[in-house]
Amino acid sequence: MSLKELSTVEELANRLRMSTSALNKWRLLGIGPKYIKTGRLVRYRSSDVTQWMDEQARASTSDQGRAA
Repeated sequence: MSLKELSTVEELANRLRMSTSALNKWRLLGIGPKYIKTGRLVRYRSSDVTQWMDEQARASTSDQGRAA
């Protein structure tokens, strides 16, 4: 894995067009993409973000997604 494949919280928030505080809250609640934490640094692998985004796809408003 290359360091270029890792995104900071700010970079991912920009990519998803959301605030960093919302992304931080998702991480706290365990509902966002998987992340890597080394010391105080949080990084996201592009493969984990892509997988998480694929899991968010829905066919209709009544579609609850995959069962956990």
